[in-house]
Amino acid sequence: MNKINLNIFCIFLLLLPEVCFAARLTATVDRNQVDLDDIINLRLRIDQTNVSPPDLAALKSDFHLLGSSQNARHSWHNGQGQSLTEWHIQLTPKRMGQLLIPPIKVAQQLSNPITIHVQAGATQQQRILKVTLIPQQQNVYVRAQLLLTVQLMTSESGLQNARLRELKLDNASVTKIGEEQYNRIIQGINIIFFERRYAIFPQSSGELRIPPQHFSATLPLPHQQLSGWFISRPGKPVQIKSKPLTIKVLPHPPSFKGSHWLPAQRVQVNEKWSSDPTQLKIGDSITRIIEISVTAQPGVQIPAITMNAVAQLKIYPDKPVLQTQIAQEHVIGQRIEKIALIPLTTNPVLLPEIRLPWWNTQTDQQEIVIIPAREIRAIATQSHPNPLSDTTADHLFVEPPLYSLPWPWMGATGALLLFWVATMLLWWRQKPFPKPQNKVSITTRSNEQKMWQQLQHHWQNGTLYEQRQAILAWVKAAEKNKPINSALSEYIETILNNYNQALFKDATAPPTITPEMRQKWLAHLKQLRRKKDAPAEAAGQQLLPPLYPTS
Repeated sequence: MNKINLNIFCIFLLLLPEVCFAARLTATVDRNQVDLDDIINLRLRIDQTNVSPPDLAALKSDFHLLGSSQNARHSWHNGQGQSLTEWHIQLTPKRMGQLLIPPIKVAQQLSNPITIHVQAGATQQQRILKVTLIPQQQNVYVRAQLLLTVQLMTSESGLQNARLRELKLDNASVTKIGEEQYNRIIQGINIIFFERRYAIFPQSSGELRIPPQHFSATLPLPHQQLSGWFISRPGKPVQIKSKPLTIKVLPHPPSFKGSHWLPAQRVQVNEKWSSDPTQLKIGDSITRIIEISVTAQPGVQIPAITMNAVAQLKIYPDKPVLQTQIAQEHVIGQRIEKIALIPLTTNPVLLPEIRLPWWNTQTDQQEIVIIPAREIRAIATQSHPNPLSDTTADHLFVEPPLYSLPWPWMGATGALLLFWVATMLLWWRQKPFPKPQNKVSITTRSNEQKMWQQLQHHWQNGTLYEQRQAILAWVKAAEKNKPINSALSEYIETILNNYNQALFKDATAPPTITPEMRQKWLAHLKQLRRKKDAPAEAAGQQLLPPLYPTS
């Protein structure tokens, strides 16, 4: 007997997960009280995917089935998966009175029954010409996406001058995402459906009131005769409007901890680099590209990616690119950030991680997208050596002590030195020593003039990059001739900063360096260059600061 009880207990444990974790099936409608010619939107929802469609045969006794659609999705949060399948079914009642939407079976589960109260419909003209507002949900978060369908239903195929006004709201952003037209046979009558879908983003919490939507057209009169190419009698103009709609707009929940409220269905971040960030050279630029894609938000609502100042690194952000794409059920916003980076040292530079909090409207909880921290490394070049190595180079060489040299060699070296000194003294007395010419100075001055001529040539005909390189080449040649005075040094640094900003800005932005500015800079450079050879006013004259300072 004990063995039998043990087997029964084991079987119960095996069946327990099926009982505890059975998929939950719910049924909801957009309204319980309708007119005879109204459309009811029935939604079936089950916490499961890969299930067979529901059997809707039980609905046909009291309702006409106009159409249905299915939506399935699966998401992960904190290591837990969530599955969901929804069916949207459009019904219209066949008779007045109290009708029942019976339980519907899906995946061995039964939905809850729903009672519908149907009252007397309007006139025949209103029944076959009707505008209805169909929201996806009755409440929404502020600045979150609300899908709204404006539906026109008519049995008239000869409508003229038909016009359905576009939706406009004062306290919400509205984007049209699509239109659709289809036919249905209802009670033996061919009904034409025209649907226009909108994505609405409320900008303030409270109540969002959607006013009645107007439709106007001209109905052809019965037995309307034709006279040649013209209609003998005009048609009958009609104007109808929908009922107003009120949506509850919720403020963002207190549990959201981000600085920028971003409600969405999905957020993706992609990071790209123009080259390998670990194989750079000091002074070279690299572009970091960050692409943010947000489902159910326009591009203008995506917050900017901010990079704080980093030591030993110059940062030049471009103008962001904002885009919005239209999908069938939502909008997809995209923000592209391009940031030019110039390392100033061979030491590793760490870019801190970037965190983007957002609110998942499907799971109703906060999530965070993280761009991980990244390290940038640069190597020194001849034109841009490592500043740290310059300051320590003199300490790397240690002269050997004098006593470490062999004594015989020291004696021979001393004798040769005395002989050379005596020879020079005799030669000095016989012939006056001529003043040597500074060939190095002449050569460097000639090179400086050559670089100055090339700078003037590129200043008129070269690109921004060629002009910037010409300035650097001339400064290098001028420094070998004689240190540049402080006034010219500061002016050159100002010009280089303008060129750096112009080279690393958005290519579509207007130019920041005009020909007038270049002429003004060149004239001032000529004036300061003439004063370059003047003696310094102080012994500690300031030299040209390096283009890539160490601090």
